[in-house]
Amino acid sequence: QHHRKKKNLLIFIFLVLFTVQLHSFSAYISLYIAFIFLFFYKKNYIKFLAALLLPVSMFTFAVKYLESNLDALILGKTAGSYLIGSGRFDVYIASFDAFSKLDLWYQIQGVGFMSERNILSEYSLAWSSDPHNSFIVSLLGLGVIGVIIYMTYIITPFLYRKKLAKIVGKELSLKWILLHVVFLVYGVTSSSYLAVPSMQLILFTVFSYILFHRRSIEIDYEK
Repeated sequence: QHHRKKKNLLIFIFLVLFTVQLHSFSAYISLYIAFIFLFFYKKNYIKFLAALLLPVSMFTFAVKYLESNLDALILGKTAGSYLIGSGRFDVYIASFDAFSKLDLWYQIQGVGFMSERNILSEYSLAWSSDPHNSFIVSLLGLGVIGVIIYMTYIITPFLYRKKLAKIVGKELSLKWILLHVVFLVYGVTSSSYLAVPSMQLILFTVFSYILFHRRSIEIDYEK
């Protein structure tokens, strides 16, 4: 038990240091939400509620600080840029507006993967025509069909966690689902989870394959 706690502490320190090196607020959010899930799955509800309520209680303070220090640099970006999501909020609004103006057929099947940039280029966006959001990329590029596929991929790991726990144990299955949470949150805040190519998608798929086939590998080895 002591060895496991020490190992988990080292992993935590590594993740924090790695996140710092990314200089990305989205990376911080992804890691933070993963820990919220960790507390929930560990049934540590006090830490879960504390971690859940902390951002809410700090929100007003954070907004006031950003508004009074618009030119201050935070993780390489000005404080003012955080108030507009570094331009993301404008992209999100434009994306849903563009979707609402599509013909029904295109709303169902989408305009084609990566073609959403052509649609968004028609808007006066100061940041980018790339949504940097897995859900929006699926919605515009692949329509309602794409959203259904996307949501299925997102939800399925949560449904299979208990099955995986029987194969590799609770601890490893928990790390598996937390990895998915990190990539999921990062995918809707910075870099698309299901984009092509997507290192997050490749890493999670390979990791999933190894874990789900661990039992059969062990059985073949024993034979």
